[in-house]
Amino acid sequence: MTDLAVTTRRHDGRTLVTASGEIDASTAVHLSRAAADALGHGRPVVLDLTAIAFMDCSGLWVLLNATREARGRGLLLPIAASHAVQRTVDIAEAGHSLSLHPDLATALAV
Repeated sequence: MTDLAVTTRRHDGRTLVTASGEIDASTAVHLSRAAADALGHGRPVVLDLTAIAFMDCSGLWVLLNATREARGRGLLLPIAASHAVQRTVDIAEAGHSLSLHPDLATALAV
């Protein structure tokens, strides 16, 4: 069994969703729900995934869907990505579809 911790808090008028651990088929739903809830408030959202140690295609699916949802609301969804997140996105050649940033400070500056 893998572990994923997800927290949500307000930060400078935005909602910051922070996840740590592993995102796979058994945990992706937790990030998906947190992202959907945050986007449902209509405020800008930033995903902090800098503490993700592993992410499979289930996590990529969550990121793509959350980005699509954000765009549908007229929002950008900056994502601070760990190496593991960036690697999965690169393997799938999906970087053009996401607003990935190397750290949280850069993602918050968007």
